[in-house]
Amino acid sequence: MTPPDLDLALHAAVRWYGRHQAQYLHRDRMRMVDTCARHLTEQMQLPARQAQRAAQLALADIEAGQVQGFIDIERSTSRMLVLHDVRTGCAHMLTLPELFALVHARGGPPAPC
Repeated sequence: MTPPDLDLALHAAVRWYGRHQAQYLHRDRMRMVDTCARHLTEQMQLPARQAQRAAQLALADIEAGQVQGFIDIERSTSRMLVLHDVRTGCAHMLTLPELFALVHARGGPPAPC
């Protein structure tokens, strides 16, 4: 997906979430992402994989707006994630085993690869 296509798909996904997010419970998050991706595929003729990525990115952008922090990409590696809390100025490290424990505790099906 080229950047302009990605921008259009992200805007379309954000609009879709704005109209439909109340229909889904938090536990149905992946179903909501899948449904949004199907909408993008049908409405914008995007390949399924690109539509899925746009749906995931849009939801991440929406949810990130509620948090005062960010992932410190420069300090993170493939085996640890560093989160920076803007409110306190503190950095938090999560190792790969901790991240997988969080994912498994959350439950539900994994996102398509």
